[in-house]
Amino acid sequence: MKFQKIKPLSIIAACMATNPTYSTGSNENVANKEICKKIRPTGTRSMKKTCMTQRGSDEIKKRGQYAARTSQRLSLQHSLSGNKHR
Repeated sequence: MKFQKIKPLSIIAACMATNPTYSTGSNENVANKEICKKIRPTGTRSMKKTCMTQRGSDEIKKRGQYAARTSQRLSLQHSLSGNKHR
């Protein structure tokens, strides 16, 4: 049995395609437009070209913001609880 590499963006796109909350009607052409960006992965000096739909880009941005907020909230809770025990 051969295994194929699955790109994380293709998984996100597949999930969004099956989720009815992402059907926007008139904005669907804008959401399906492919956007290519050059990014610099962490720890490298070279640029990498990444292409995805606007919808996929928005989803990744939203998840990153959520992760940052969660991390900040948990860090604050940890620091506050650590100060009480001293």
